Amino acid sequence: MVNKMARNNPHNIEIGKSVFDYSLKEYKVISVGNKYFTCEGLRNKIELFTLRTVTEYNSRKMYIDKDALLKEKRVLSLFNKIKSLFNSTYTPNCTLEQLEAINIILFTKAPQD
Repeated sequence: MVNKMARNNPHNIEIGKSVFDYSLKEYKVISVGNKYFTCEGLRNKIELFTLRTVTEYNSRKMYIDKDALLKEKRVLSLFNKIKSLFNSTYTPNCTLEQLEAINIILFTKAPQD
């Protein structure tokens, strides 16, 4: 019985736990079932396994860790900023020194222990 619960609820969602949407709004879990859980102030139920709201229109992902969400947002922000340097023109808007530094960071293998 415990193994089945862990398989259906891999994120260990419990009543009273906080979850966050992409805009960092916090929601409190008010009920947990076998497949879904619900939150106070949120209309749709959320799948335990995928952490996505159940809706016909626009499903949104919920997050159980605020720090992981902030890190994901920062990664996306930096990726888009870097990508814009290379997508803006046929020639990157970088100096040779910047491109060499990027090359070293991305393609130099870390020392093995």
